[in-house]
Amino acid sequence: MREIFTILLLLCTAIYAKEPTLLKPKNIEFSSITKCINEGSCASIELSMDLVGDRFVDDYFLSNFFFEKMEGKNLHEKSTKIKNEAQLWIEDRAKEIEEHFLKEGFNLNYELIKRVDFISQRYDIATFRYFHYIFSGGAHGLHGNSYIIFDLSKEKVIGLKDVFTSKERLFEKLKEAYLYKYEAYSDWLPKDLDSQKELLLIDNFIFCEDGVEFVYPLYSLAPYSEGEARLKIHYHELEEIMDKRYLIGL
Repeated sequence: MREIFTILLLLCTAIYAKEPTLLKPKNIEFSSITKCINEGSCASIELSMDLVGDRFVDDYFLSNFFFEKMEGKNLHEKSTKIKNEAQLWIEDRAKEIEEHFLKEGFNLNYELIKRVDFISQRYDIATFRYFHYIFSGGAHGLHGNSYIIFDLSKEKVIGLKDVFTSKERLFEKLKEAYLYKYEAYSDWLPKDLDSQKELLLIDNFIFCEDGVEFVYPLYSLAPYSEGEARLKIHYHELEEIMDKRYLIGL
């Protein structure tokens, strides 16, 4: 028993010998604009992000998550471009709404929300949530949560291939969890095995206190009324197929 403890201690020391960079989140609102042509026809946009003081992380989100590739020499320049793009978006949508009202005689609304939130940091592993919502008419808007996990020591985004050593066994556990939790919607799962794997084995997951939770887009595994489908696999089920770095650090 003492030998096992010593090995684990040495492994932890080796992995986390370098002092991790402590992120310091500060919420920045790029845009919060509403423009109406009458009481029932409006366009609104909300864009915000938790800047954390890590150049790689901040630049990753600023460059890719709000509009098409945002190029710029520095964070300030990219932030300014995002604000300008938001203003253009509002003006374009307001013009569409006005033209639609004049032509069709009834109201139209647009709403866009994009938000990057810092969730947690454990050693060099930092987790963020990207929330997005869009409404352009119809019964309801569409929303989603994407989780992005960084290895700060390597300046990279972590995916399935970094965390799990066997996709086959992970797939089996996810399929079992899905059929148990969403039994009523089992016919939503494709019939052929390759399509099932493509659907279930996604990079959108988050480390929780008791397991790894996978989050799926609306309508992918269940009807809209169920919201985003979420499948959690407990750590004790993943010990043999999960990189020890992530098990030890949790």
